[in-house]
Amino acid sequence: MLHTSLPLAVFGILVDNTIGSMLLAPLFFVTCLSFIGHKEWRFVVYVAPIFNIVAARGASWVYARRRHSIFHRILMLGVLGALSLNVLHASVLTLISTTNYPGGTALHKLNMKSGLVAQANVYLDDFSAQSGASLFLQEYESPYAFLLLDAPSRSWRYIKTPNQADFSNFTFVLTEDGDSVLFGEGWRVIDSVVKGRTRGKEDHLWIMEKKGAIRAV
Repeated sequence: MLHTSLPLAVFGILVDNTIGSMLLAPLFFVTCLSFIGHKEWRFVVYVAPIFNIVAARGASWVYARRRHSIFHRILMLGVLGALSLNVLHASVLTLISTTNYPGGTALHKLNMKSGLVAQANVYLDDFSAQSGASLFLQEYESPYAFLLLDAPSRSWRYIKTPNQADFSNFTFVLTEDGDSVLFGEGWRVIDSVVKGRTRGKEDHLWIMEKKGAIRAV
């Protein structure tokens, strides 16, 4: 999570021992959380800005002395390299993390492909709701619909009822099960998103539409 900020933070403490006190509370916080059985990075992400402040102190010390000697110039190159690695590492991880939200990708695709449908009930299955199909992407329903110029012609509802059995009142369905038998012959697949692989075979999250959906004019 800290990447190369961690060694820079250690260096910052070495060159300015007064700033080390800033890390006492974050370190105590992380230590306490270490005794909890269930851990996630989001529990400790709040300490990163403080570590970055201490790391910045180390970087500023090197920058202020970059012309004093060859050694300091080498240190400056090291700081620049560390920052570059930080940017590269964060960019790669961000790109990888985008594949963790197939539900969000599927809902975005649905909004783009079927925005002309005037009225719609959209069903989001459990997997979709748990993998990015959140309120922030429910573009045609309050509170976001008013931001659209043609909002009055849209009336969509996004429904996440668990274990839904009856799909007769839905216009679109995001589901792991793309078998048309589940919905009847009145459904068609309009798109899909790869959500993973099982034994080399792609697993899809299916975007399904009921035939005959009414388009806005």
